[in-house]
Amino acid sequence: MLRCRSCIPIILTLALAGCEPADQTPDAMDGAAVEAFTDADRNAIESASERWVAAAGAGAWDEVAGLYTEDAVMMPPNMQTGRGRAAVREQLGGFPPIESISFDRVHIDGSGHLAYVHGNYSMTFALPDGTTMDDRGKYIEIWERQADGQWRITRDIFNSDLPAPGS
Repeated sequence: MLRCRSCIPIILTLALAGCEPADQTPDAMDGAAVEAFTDADRNAIESASERWVAAAGAGAWDEVAGLYTEDAVMMPPNMQTGRGRAAVREQLGGFPPIESISFDRVHIDGSGHLAYVHGNYSMTFALPDGTTMDDRGKYIEIWERQADGQWRITRDIFNSDLPAPGS
């Protein structure tokens, strides 16, 4: 019996020696190692998000849509869910011209090939009658690292903090 107790430290040492490197975490589904979310990933998403804002401000909706995956899902307020890059492009292109736009990315995090961004937005739209309309709200985006290493938005939902017109 004493011999078995003396084996416990050896067994624990061997078990711990087989653990994964510190820069990887186990996937909850199958125990496989998942790549860590790095500063380079965060910077790539921030850069792509800045391109989104600049392109949207310029009305370059094809460029904005190119930042989404082919199977992206967009859930805008007061509209049906858009499925696919073409639907995302159509929905965004239906907004009035943007006079000003800003995004505040509050939090970015991820694991493996998925990341999320939570933030706030503020926009001023130019209406056909010459007036403007302000909007501000919040959003959540889910980003997916593509086979080529690029990050693209795969899910996008946003909604206004302001009351609906006529409320």
